[in-house]
Amino acid sequence: MSKGKTICRPKDKVKDEILRGYEYQLEIADSLERELERRMAKATKTASVISDMPRGGESLDAGDHIAD
Repeated sequence: MSKGKTICRPKDKVKDEILRGYEYQLEIADSLERELERRMAKATKTASVISDMPRGGESLDAGDHIAD
């Protein structure tokens, strides 16, 4: 066996699996954070449009669509 070759022991495999799981959880957390920020921005925009509407006269009907 050459000196430069690493031996993969069962303990190392478990560590690698744990690290992969941790990295996967971080990716999911980042993805969820981006999705939450996107939805919050959209909700803020929608709330802004609604609050800018006149109080009387014209208003949105139930079927009206607010542009994204």
